[in-house]
Amino acid sequence: MALSKGSWSPASGMRENWLIQVYETDGSGFKSFSFFDQTVNSVAYSGILINNPSIRESINIFSSSFSVSNLSLELQDDSDLRKAFLFGSNYYLNGDVKVFSCLESGTVANLNNVPQIYQGRLESVSHNDNIVTLNIVAKRPYDNVTVPNVYSAEKVVAPLAYGDYSGNAVIKTNGTPNNWRAIPFTKFDSTGMSFISGTLAETSQEVATYIPNYDMFIKYHGGDYDNATAGNVKVFKIPVSGKHIYQVAPVSNSAITTSTEIVAANLDNTYDLDDSSEGTLTFPVGSVSAATYSYKERYVFDSVLEIGQQAKVTYDVTGYNNLDNVNVQLILLDADGANAGTGIEAEVASNLSNRTSFVIATADAVSVDVLVKFEYSSGASPAAVVEIKEVFAYITKFKEDVEIIYTAADGETQGYKGSTTRVTRIHEAHRSFVHNILGVDTDGAGSADPDGWSDLDTARSSWTCRYNLLKPMPAKRFLDKIQFEGGFVSTFSSSGDVKYIFVKNSYSSADHTLDKNDLTNINYSHTPLSSLITDILVNHDPHPAKNNYRSQTTASDSTIRGNYNISSAKVINYNLDALVGGIGSDLTPSTPNAGFIDYYGNLRCSPRVIIRAGIVNPTLFDMELGDICTFSSMLPATAFNKSFSGAYFMVTSLTRSSGKLQGEFIDVTET
Repeated sequence: MALSKGSWSPASGMRENWLIQVYETDGSGFKSFSFFDQTVNSVAYSGILINNPSIRESINIFSSSFSVSNLSLELQDDSDLRKAFLFGSNYYLNGDVKVFSCLESGTVANLNNVPQIYQGRLESVSHNDNIVTLNIVAKRPYDNVTVPNVYSAEKVVAPLAYGDYSGNAVIKTNGTPNNWRAIPFTKFDSTGMSFISGTLAETSQEVATYIPNYDMFIKYHGGDYDNATAGNVKVFKIPVSGKHIYQVAPVSNSAITTSTEIVAANLDNTYDLDDSSEGTLTFPVGSVSAATYSYKERYVFDSVLEIGQQAKVTYDVTGYNNLDNVNVQLILLDADGANAGTGIEAEVASNLSNRTSFVIATADAVSVDVLVKFEYSSGASPAAVVEIKEVFAYITKFKEDVEIIYTAADGETQGYKGSTTRVTRIHEAHRSFVHNILGVDTDGAGSADPDGWSDLDTARSSWTCRYNLLKPMPAKRFLDKIQFEGGFVSTFSSSGDVKYIFVKNSYSSADHTLDKNDLTNINYSHTPLSSLITDILVNHDPHPAKNNYRSQTTASDSTIRGNYNISSAKVINYNLDALVGGIGSDLTPSTPNAGFIDYYGNLRCSPRVIIRAGIVNPTLFDMELGDICTFSSMLPATAFNKSFSGAYFMVTSLTRSSGKLQGEFIDVTET
């Protein structure tokens, strides 16, 4: 756990004393021990701690993870000690354990000036004739927490969602599935089917079902479905009928009836899912003598229009001059080419836009003919252009056995600093989770942000997320995923403070400057060859309904292979379930925080120098994970022939024992 800083001003030659507080399970009192007798804040700490335990905390910048060691304390037994911890009048198992590092001599009046270096809980106790051993595990806010953890009355878990969900702007087949999220069925009654959207109310949001054959989402008929409250959850309710309507675009077209006086162009644009592109029928080309000129185009569907369903065409008429009428009519055909429904001729006698014609199926239909007629009787220079924008069919379906539907309702709010703004970026999801779900105050004094947040917030401005969690998982696994995909590490201090750590694009200042006199047993190494990557493949943007990803991004750098004699591409694959924006593209970037690939590519495109050393200067004992250090006046003056000048190192591991601090530092200077 990161160090909670107090006043760290050691007296010359002062021995460090660890102050141990082992709390009763209900928190009402505690036992107090130390290396040597000392009174702090009117509490006597008995000097019966006889071993020299160590506490190790570390971060891994390559996996964006954080870990803390457990702790074992050996106490000199007396006649009552072993009795107190087990089967005594008070209970201590699973109680809190706090460790403070005191560098002040004699009686200390204020414990607030003594830094807390560890927070744990008592896991087990053992003893022999002389020694009582306390086995302590690190205590973290996510311990024993599973999410999602809110259930409906029917014991169906409510999804935990983060991000912006937009749904479909237009509902058509062979279109791209837009940003929906799944919500599960929870209840059926006489008024309809209820589906859990989460714990937040969302009004005026569309809901849809998924059609695998067309890989598309279809909105339920009837408009928006307001969210209702059912116990602790919010639900969308759809009618018992389960009615939904969608548009089917044709899959092919061909000319059936043509005329030399009419020029057809780009009629395949009429089903390209783009209303701004169109097909045209231009009249006339040559001389005009007849009364009527016709053109018929056939559009074929890959689904069947059942009786009562309809096809539709949208069009504009421009350049209209000296015609009696322009007629547009639709004719449905069955699989044998027989008439399955004929629409009314729509007559246009001027320039008009956004016209529609439709036909209702009287039998099962598989294609539709668009028949256009130009009618002329007299006048100079007759002309018109029919701009056909879209041809499609309306399909109505009824389905009552739906287990999952989809909503465009956005995910959780930020919550921290009283914000009701929806989470859209991946680091916001982490802080929101820690604040709202784990109950950790991330605002600080005066509504301040956590340490490191401001820089991370700026660096991750385009790293957007969508994550809809439907099945329970440990909270730690959730946080690990968000941290990794977001390219940052969070640590929790022993007093509960949150710190956000990431490798910046560049550094111009350091938290500490160390030299050879501050250190002992200095060792220089590097990240292993196995950590290098030459190629990266990232699958991202999970499909809302299918078990796959809609996007894939790759990056490669042959220079890395050449530099380190790597004969073939060393590909690493990542599947990103939450990050949808800020993917990146460069393994050796000029701005490492431009995206996910850039961030981890920069860290792993070449070996990085690692320094491990004991820290003998007690004024540096307030060092924390993620701190940035520079080194000067070192022996040797270089590490692997790399100068310390201009090099910045991040503290990635700290091991504390009485009077000792062992540190690990990794070079984070841009490669």
